[in-house]
Formats: sequence, C-alpha cells, structure tokens
Amino acid sequence: MNLSTLNKSELIKKCKELGIKKYSSKSKVEIIALIQNQGIDIYVPMQNTIISHTNPILEPTINTNNTDLKFVDLFCGIGGFHQALRRIGGECVFACDIDPECRKTYKENYGLEPEGDITKIDIQKIPPFDILCAGFPCQPFSKAGFQKGFDDDRGNLFFHICKIVETHRPKYMILENVKNLSSHDDGNTWRIISSAIDSLGYHTYREPVILNVLHFNIPQNRERVIIMCKRKDLGELPVLPNIPTNPKIALTSFIKDYILENDTQIHLILYLCIKPMETFKIILTYYI
Repeated sequence: MNLSTLNKSELIKKCKELGIKKYSSKSKVEIIALIQNQGIDIYVPMQNTIISHTNPILEPTINTNNTDLKFVDLFCGIGGFHQALRRIGGECVFACDIDPECRKTYKENYGLEPEGDITKIDIQKIPPFDILCAGFPCQPFSKAGFQKGFDDDRGNLFFHICKIVETHRPKYMILENVKNLSSHDDGNTWRIISSAIDSLGYHTYREPVILNVLHFNIPQNRERVIIMCKRKDLGELPVLPNIPTNPKIALTSFIKDYILENDTQIHLILYLCIKPMETFKIILTYYI
C-alpha cells in the first residue's frame, strides 16, 4: 500500500488497526514513518546534521535468530554494509577505512571508530567474527578509471581481504564492487578472484552476481557485483532467487506529498530513505 496517498485520518485508522500508539501528536510524515517501522517511534530530523549513533533512526530492526551474528566491515565508508547487517541483528566488531572523514561519520553513526589503512592492520588483533563484508576499492576496475586492475595498488587490496579470511576463517563473505569487475580484462579478473575464493575453502557462484537497486524499487540505476561466499564445510550455497528485472512501476508520489502540514519545512518521508537499506536486508536474510 502506498501510504502517502492516505490522508491523516486514514493513517490514524491504520495505526489503530495495527495496534500502533503515540500517533496523536504527530504529523502525516511522522505517522507514515511509524507505520513503516512497525510502531517504532522514529525521530524525523528537522535540519541537516550528522546523525548520532544514539539517534533512533539508526536503531536496528532486530532478527532475534541472528543476535549472535558478528561481522567486520572492511573499506567501510560510512556504513552501508553495517546498516544492512545491523538491521538483521548483526553486531559489528571491527571496521576500517583509509578516509578520515568516512571514519568520523562512521563513528558518529554507529559509535564504533574504524581503523585506518587495511595494509597496516594487525590481523591477529581483529576480534572473532562470522561474516566478512568488504566493498573493496572499485577504481582499478571501473570504466570511469584507467582499469589497471591488479596492476593498481588499490586493486591488490583484495588480497589483503584474503589474508584476513585465511587467518580468521569466517562463515561467510559478502564483497561488493562495480559491474565492470565481471568482465574486466576479458574476464581474467573474475577468474583470479573466484579462484582465490575457492582456494581459501569457500563456495561462491560461478558467474558474478550483478544486482541493480532499480530492481528493488529504488529510483536509481546502480549496478554492482555482489560476491557471496560460504565456507565449504557449511554446505553448498542456496540457489539464487529469481530477481525481477526492469520493473516498470509508475511514479505515484511526489515531493509535494511530503510537505509537513505547517508548510514551513519540507522533508522527504523517512521510509523512502530506509528502503535502500531494506534491499540488503532482504538479500542477507535469504543468504544467511
């Protein structure tokens, strides 16, 4: 249901049907956020600020079956993997990124200060974990760069991931990179990566899995290779689910639908901001 098409009275009725409380003093935007988040009272920020790790916007929707799931977030950026895994009950025990501004934002958002350069990390000091997440540098493989691949120092950072995996033997790996990784150097780059994963003792899919956020109802055409790996002693990987491609969904809502009732400030509705995170949540729930 497109909640934005309902008026405030209809939204309040919906809250009552779902047993959601604390809606009486809220605006239409905030009520929709309540419904989308199953009654969790979410604060809608009224100005551009860095979101504190104590801010309820970043509080996870816990899947209690995974509350012991621990993960590391390599090349963490500002926390895309963190947000997705946290929302299925995962706990981040280690993160790293070479960009100091990203580390600052990450700490503000999650209360965990990432380490810096991955090549200078003492691998032995990384706490035990179940899942390794890594969005390793894409510039060496991107069509927007020189495409030097493993001849670029940044391209070789993949092998630092391998060293960490070899030492800690996590149950799963989830790696991310640009679509061009799948065909870079006439497919040789993918063959090197998949061979390394196999030699480490992990299953991965034979062909690169390319996902587009557009196929998850996100209004952006953004394709990425997602490399999902499972330690061989845990069994085979599941068959990939069918993912619909190019769904033609008509635009049903506009910015004007999300103007606050007092017309003094404009906010895009919170649940639209959360949807990209839900994409990874769906994938991870299936995969893990």
